Amino acid sequence: MSSILSGSDRQTPRRDLGLISVKLKANAIVHAGFIVVAGSTGFAEEGKTATGLTYLGIADQTIDNTGGADGDVSVLVRTHAAFLLDNSSADAVDQTLIGKKCYIHDASTVCKTSATNTKSECGVVLEVTTEGVWVA
Repeated sequence: MSSILSGSDRQTPRRDLGLISVKLKANAIVHAGFIVVAGSTGFAEEGKTATGLTYLGIADQTIDNTGGADGDVSVLVRTHAAFLLDNSSADAVDQTLIGKKCYIHDASTVCKTSATNTKSECGVVLEVTTEGVWVA
């Protein structure tokens, strides 16, 4: 059977987004349903108050790399979706942040400000409800 591609075309491999595998940081534990970030070395860890973290999504599984080196195990992370996260009581996300970035307070909580540049950005606020904050 002949190819439908011409001599100058390229068959580029692709994969759908939504669930990605990210190598875990040494001695890190990530729990299912919690925020996952990439640290400065690019390895995954659970969300926390710190600068220099990149929000990836929500852990789809619990993975324990205690005693392991960087990259010994990987965690599946849900991306490209909206997630309902807890709202900080001390620095609550409100309606003024709709369409803007919020910040990571801990592995399940977001807040309105960076607390004088001590926290990393999370996703974009889609909705604030009594149950929490929808973040994409």
